[in-house]
Amino acid sequence: MRKSKCCTPFGMKVKIRLLEQNMTNRDLARKIGMADSTVCDVIFGRNRRQETQAIIAEALGMAVDQEGREEREGAVHN
Repeated sequence: MRKSKCCTPFGMKVKIRLLEQNMTNRDLARKIGMADSTVCDVIFGRNRRQETQAIIAEALGMAVDQEGREEREGAVHN
């Protein structure tokens, strides 16, 4: 039996942004100059590099903090 893939919370937000922008994982990968597999690995949590997440988030217009984590709209940081 094949194990189903689960997106990370960040990966789910990436997938939603891709749908909103009518883009595929491949389109995003080409836009940022990364391999399709790298984008897929980030979405499904096999690649958790903050630098890679920050590049993806920026390309999709998602706000990120200095450590590459997505910021919540209206959140106050101390």
